[in-house]
Amino acid sequence: MRPVYREPQTALDSVLPRAHYTVYSYHVLGGALLRQIGEYCSYCEVALAGNAAVEHIMSKSQDATLETEWDNFLLACVNCNSRKGAKTEKASDLDDYLWPCDITRDSSSAYQYYWDASAGVGNEVARVRVSPTAPTTYGDRPANTLALVGLDIDRSQDPAVPDRRADNRTTTWRVAVRLANDLASFGNTLAAYDGELAGLLIDQIVATATSLGFWSVWMTVFRARLTQAGMLTTSIDALLLRLFVRTFPGTYWGANQAAFAPIPTGHTGLPGGRT
Repeated sequence: MRPVYREPQTALDSVLPRAHYTVYSYHVLGGALLRQIGEYCSYCEVALAGNAAVEHIMSKSQDATLETEWDNFLLACVNCNSRKGAKTEKASDLDDYLWPCDITRDSSSAYQYYWDASAGVGNEVARVRVSPTAPTTYGDRPANTLALVGLDIDRSQDPAVPDRRADNRTTTWRVAVRLANDLASFGNTLAAYDGELAGLLIDQIVATATSLGFWSVWMTVFRARLTQAGMLTTSIDALLLRLFVRTFPGTYWGANQAAFAPIPTGHTGLPGGRT
């Protein structure tokens, strides 16, 4: 799950007058979120393509102030937003889940994305699945979050389910595999990617990844392929930073975290500064 950084509300005040978000407005708040963390679902990571919903981390049903608290906002697709609903009503509920905007915890390390062909023979039934990394540093939070937004739902088990998140994630994985193989053919050193031809392929990879979304899929596929090609871990991290971290707005990962410094003391990215 892509970790993201939203600037704190105090920073937002300098570019978005407070009066604009003391009254809930999807157009104003959604636009600010799109600029900061990109047009992607904060949970399943699909590219939203104009279908973004401003998602309240903590339900506003129990506390009206949560409706306009900047740190309470993320972006979500229709499926993740409707599945989550108003299940996080109490302040204590926040502690049961892992949130992509929680800068004190690394949501990218809490899950594994993998190709699963065990459902049958052939690509038509294979699926890319998401499961908590074991053992997990964060207890039950990752598993609870998957259940909260329904990332474990799979239409291959019931075609009547109107939820294509697993299908789209799987399609993106296939595309990523083809492009990762093409990139690995240039070699296993960073210098191998300085040429014009490699640069054109990198531009194509970035354009495809940012248009489809599913950041974790791209990171997983490319790390595995470049590792297989014999590239050093430090070089892989540098290339992933170039390909998928700096190109997906607001990604709070690895060396890119320095891009958001200094972070105000006590700021966690969660409503009320909770940890």
